[in-house]
Amino acid sequence: MRDAERVTGTFSPVTDSESTDSMPAPEIPADATLSARIDGLLDAAKAAHTRFMDVAPRAQRLASAAGGIGSDSWASAQVALADLESQRSQAAIALSTLDEIHVEGVTANALPGIVSEARDTVISLVGEEDALLSQLRAKVRG
Repeated sequence: MRDAERVTGTFSPVTDSESTDSMPAPEIPADATLSARIDGLLDAAKAAHTRFMDVAPRAQRLASAAGGIGSDSWASAQVALADLESQRSQAAIALSTLDEIHVEGVTANALPGIVSEARDTVISLVGEEDALLSQLRAKVRG
């Protein structure tokens, strides 16, 4: 083996303070078109959530009063739950579009912060709706 063929050198591991994983990702500004689109999706999700919350008290009353399967009160509760699910689906549509934008941004390594913020907001709204729907479904079944 010749001297040029010998491997030499030292390795020093990166410490946590030097790690690039701990550094925040650079903030990528959103262009006006994307900002308007995100605002529209967020507004649509919030409007659907408001409609959901407006019809929720009626659905809660009907679910609490639901009789056995097949009874008129059970059928009324089912219709009220379907109305709630319809409102939830409107927020979920906005969320799915935000998910698409989020994935595109992550894939291109160009994700503006407003996308994640809007997505987190809509996830929270849909999660609140899911929890209420789950409670009401349990009342109507049980």
